[in-house]
Amino acid sequence: MPFYTGDYLRATMTLSTAEHGAYLLLLVEYWEKKCALPDDDKKLALIVRQPLASWKRMRCNVAGFFKSVDGKLVNDRMEEELVKREARSKKASEAAQGRW
Repeated sequence: MPFYTGDYLRATMTLSTAEHGAYLLLLVEYWEKKCALPDDDKKLALIVRQPLASWKRMRCNVAGFFKSVDGKLVNDRMEEELVKREARSKKASEAAQGRW
C-alpha cells in the first residue's frame, strides 16, 4: 500500500493517537480487500480492534475521511490508488505474456 507521509500528516492533524491507529487499520483493510468498507459499526469496530463503544466515540473523526455510498464507506484517494494498482498489475501481466 503506497503511503505518502506528507499528504497523510496534512490531512490528519486533528486525529488523536487512537484515531490515527483506527484510520490506518481501515486503510489497510481497504487496500487488502481491494474494495470499500462496510458502513456498519460492528464490522468497523472489529477492523479497528476497538470495543463498539470506543469505535462509536471516534467514528465521527475517522469516518470523516470516507463518504457513505450504498452502505459502503468510500475513500477517494484509496480508490485512485486501487485503480493505479490494477493498471500496474495489468501492465506487468501483459509484459509477462509478451515474453512467453
